[in-house]
Amino acid sequence: MPERSLQAQLLLQQYRSLDRRLNTLEGSMIFRLLRSGGNVWTNTRARLGQRLLHSPFHRYYLKVFPPPGIDTRYEKFVSYERSGLPSRPRFNRARAPLKDYPVFSILLATHNPKKQWLEEAVRSVQDQSYSRWELCISDDASIDPWLPGYLKGLEDADSRIRTIRSGVHRGISATLNAAALLTHGDYLGFLDHDDVLAHDALEEYANALRRGGADVLYSDEDKLDADGVRCDPIFKPGWSPELLDSCMYVCHFLAVSRSLFDSLGGLRSEFDGAQDYDLMLRIEGRDPVVCHVPKVLYHWRKHEQSTALHAVSKPYAHDAGKRALESALRQRGGNPTVEDGSHAHTYFPRWQSSSQPLTSVIVCTRSARLIRRCLASLRGTQGGAAVQIVVVNHLGPESEEISGVVSEYGGAEARYSGAFNFSRMVNLGVETSTGDVLLLLNDDVHSPGPDALRTLIEQAMRPKIGAVGGLLRYPSGIIQHAGIALGMNDGAGHPFRGTVAPKYWTFAGSPRDVTAVTGACLATRRTLFGEAGGMDPAFPENYNDVDYCLRVGALGFRVVCDPRASFVHDEAATRHAVVRSWEQHRFFERWYDWVFQEDPYYSPNLSTMTESGELRLGPDDAWILPDPAQSGEMEKDHDFVEG
Repeated sequence: MPERSLQAQLLLQQYRSLDRRLNTLEGSMIFRLLRSGGNVWTNTRARLGQRLLHSPFHRYYLKVFPPPGIDTRYEKFVSYERSGLPSRPRFNRARAPLKDYPVFSILLATHNPKKQWLEEAVRSVQDQSYSRWELCISDDASIDPWLPGYLKGLEDADSRIRTIRSGVHRGISATLNAAALLTHGDYLGFLDHDDVLAHDALEEYANALRRGGADVLYSDEDKLDADGVRCDPIFKPGWSPELLDSCMYVCHFLAVSRSLFDSLGGLRSEFDGAQDYDLMLRIEGRDPVVCHVPKVLYHWRKHEQSTALHAVSKPYAHDAGKRALESALRQRGGNPTVEDGSHAHTYFPRWQSSSQPLTSVIVCTRSARLIRRCLASLRGTQGGAAVQIVVVNHLGPESEEISGVVSEYGGAEARYSGAFNFSRMVNLGVETSTGDVLLLLNDDVHSPGPDALRTLIEQAMRPKIGAVGGLLRYPSGIIQHAGIALGMNDGAGHPFRGTVAPKYWTFAGSPRDVTAVTGACLATRRTLFGEAGGMDPAFPENYNDVDYCLRVGALGFRVVCDPRASFVHDEAATRHAVVRSWEQHRFFERWYDWVFQEDPYYSPNLSTMTESGELRLGPDDAWILPDPAQSGEMEKDHDFVEG
């Protein structure tokens, strides 16, 4: 045997030996008791805080567990972010002619603005590190005596600034459309008169366009408090049509290609207050190329009249958004309806089907107690849906007699013998079933919300959706599953697991696209399950659900996590969850190009070293380290000169 091959074999044996030791330790009673104790403490504290929130005793709770106060972690994030910015001389270094780069036309509408805020907004454009911009200001019948002279002075000082004024109040859409008529640029960007652009916002967008064309660009954002201090960051996922159909998540800093804006006829006044949302919904119908620049490039000012401070301060904007969404969904066909979401400016579309599909609920088990609880909790929440129960009974030394339970709930039983292999068991359950929709449930998943089954079935029947999962919580109420992201933990993790509500992620309560969902609660169409090849027995315990979702995605279908489909999940009540090294290696080998890059539906500004959604404060907070080969390219991205 060659020396190198012998070394590889020895290393593999050592790896497997270490793997067995770690699994034995992790599965030991003492380890499980310690972990269980820690979970109980965390869960109890979280539940106590929620229960006392609106009671007279909450002030005593705060004395024992004081709130963190100022978000010092975000202060550190801002410092880390600024440390990575090049100095101004570096921006001016000669390398490539700038004439081949796009011109950004910034549209700014005013109506009786506060002078200081308007000056800061304008200055943030003038101070851009990227010089190919024009600022087009349209005033909507302001009565402030200082404004005409101020606008005239801007025009006289810089030919890139153009202004127009209306003597009649026309509303935000008409005012911005008037500003658009002044432009000559390639992309139109929207800036509110009381907000501020980051110094390198346009440069970052130009860099993104150099790497690949786009119809729409948007960035992350944060807010400015009364003292001008940055706070409350909003980190966003990549392009997610499902999330857009629930809220205007792209928001700031939105830039749209001039040709696309013109082809849509600009903004529509009947949706004033949600005119940008209406625009994005119409753009969505064009199957656009959308680019998310995951950097905080827009600072949204908090004040009494702004939804940045009070989301409910403009109820007309919520109503306009709902009407815009209803209009867009009607244009796409079908007979959808729109319900109000969990908070202001969010919505829940309802995808109604003309037919009532039979849904086969497939549960793998060896526990009579767990399967009885699971099936009993489903019985009262079917809501008229046609449901077939298929229970896959894993026969073995630890198995319990479940035939009577299955018969009690009118289900069919499929018997499986042999080593545990979740994929084989699911495939056997599918072969036994006859439903058009397949719903995989773990036997320790129970207590569905009133809309859970209806939501999963509606979503699974949509032609573009390949798989859908729900929001799973531990019995304490904290999150167990809200979608799966690649590039964390053992290659695939559950973002926000162990939190009541993620601090730096505002979208957990809205349906959204994800890379994968857990097989503990996964709905998919039977035809697609067959087309994708079912669950792969090569993954008997782990990664089978992620592997299935990635294969579905490769076929051109989307994967969705919908929090309306809520369940309680004990997790690993039947089996102790252990990740085997050989299974992980097989997953990495198959999906290497996916695992070792940033997940498009999770923010690179959040740490991938934990699942709690904490801020990323440097390379050590990333499961995937930056490619050193890209460092030179990153440096070149800042070289802009006039040509």
